[in-house]
Amino acid sequence: MVAPYAPQEPTAEFNERCINLLRQWDTGKISSRELLSQLADLSREATSANHAANQGRVEHLQGYVHHYLGNYNTSIMHYEKARRYYVRAGNRGRIATIDLNQGENYRLKGEFSRALTLFRSAYETSESMQHLPMMSFALTNEGLVLVTVKDYENARAALQRAYDLSVEWDRKVYDGVVEEAEALRNEIFLGLAEIELAQNRLSSAWDYACESLRNAQAIEEPRATGLAYRILGDVLTALPAPVDPSMPTSPDDFYRQAMECFKQVQAEGEIGRTVFAHARSLAARRSRLKAAQMFREAMVIFTRLGMTHDAVRAAEAQLKVL
Repeated sequence: MVAPYAPQEPTAEFNERCINLLRQWDTGKISSRELLSQLADLSREATSANHAANQGRVEHLQGYVHHYLGNYNTSIMHYEKARRYYVRAGNRGRIATIDLNQGENYRLKGEFSRALTLFRSAYETSESMQHLPMMSFALTNEGLVLVTVKDYENARAALQRAYDLSVEWDRKVYDGVVEEAEALRNEIFLGLAEIELAQNRLSSAWDYACESLRNAQAIEEPRATGLAYRILGDVLTALPAPVDPSMPTSPDDFYRQAMECFKQVQAEGEIGRTVFAHARSLAARRSRLKAAQMFREAMVIFTRLGMTHDAVRAAEAQLKVL
């Protein structure tokens, strides 16, 4: 009897070198430029050895870094290469991870149909493998797309299912991913806060936004904390009066805190989204001139990053306040 083909994984030594570089970047020991330079060296090494999984791994990480920096088109290119290498390696689990990450690129670029296709592909593969963390991430990302296109009923169902899976995932104790489960819940609460805000359930929106902030501060991750501060600014803009006197009572303070978090990690796409959110808040509070200036600033950022959907929204919003 012929044994089933075992998918090729990155070698332990090569993977550890990749992860060590990411750790140095996360802790500020090396710059983004230096990280990308060293990953490019590892890419040449993997290509020379003709090791498909190692090649996929380093392309994957280059895609991850460029996504984090807001270079979505460059990230897409690296993820496409990574997927081809993982197909050659026969590694379905890593292919699903790439689909998940690539979907995020297309979500942030505003290509929602393509993003949904990739998220659902990642979900189907991970479901066939009973990989609960990846199923949770795929459903969360699908829910966030559905929030953006205002399909709130299906968005809520996807986010609630993702949350339920994340609880089961904790009980099953997947090795080394508990912190990621908390980060995932941060995204889920953000999505639920957006739904409640859109449907004018402001008290519930505030509660979800605060829960998101608690999760983000627990994991001490600047991007997650910035996202939570931003949705708090959005909700506070809509509230007739501040809810908690121990927290900032002006939306401007929350947006400033969000910006500080995103600047720490050079998250250009999120910086643009925060400028746009702040501009909408100012427009709602009748600071029309300042809002128009910030809409233009957001539009410039979105255009540079290839975030077409957001650039159009910013341009339309600017016209309305002029």
